[in-house]
Amino acid sequence: GGCALLGQSIINVESGGGKSRLSAVSMAVFLALGIVSAAPLLGTVPIAALTGVMLLVCQSTFSWSSLRVLRKVPKLDALVIALVSYVTVRDDLAKAVVAGTVA
Repeated sequence: GGCALLGQSIINVESGGGKSRLSAVSMAVFLALGIVSAAPLLGTVPIAALTGVMLLVCQSTFSWSSLRVLRKVPKLDALVIALVSYVTVRDDLAKAVVAGTVA
């Protein structure tokens, strides 16, 4: 259950919200209202601050214990993982899917 976006689901559950569709929909509605009503203020936020927020979200949602598994992954699979990650950051997810499928 919950929202299709991982970050919103985590925030919803950790803030005491439920895992139902109603909680996901209400969060989406309030988020949209907040963005629309605060658009002029949000436009003044520096890109560096937004980057910091994104890095904190990545740090809190990343499964750090999964790095230990990389030692057990075959080298070719690890190379494909690195390739797909690189193409995702450099281009976009669609091209990364193609690169991973071809590799």
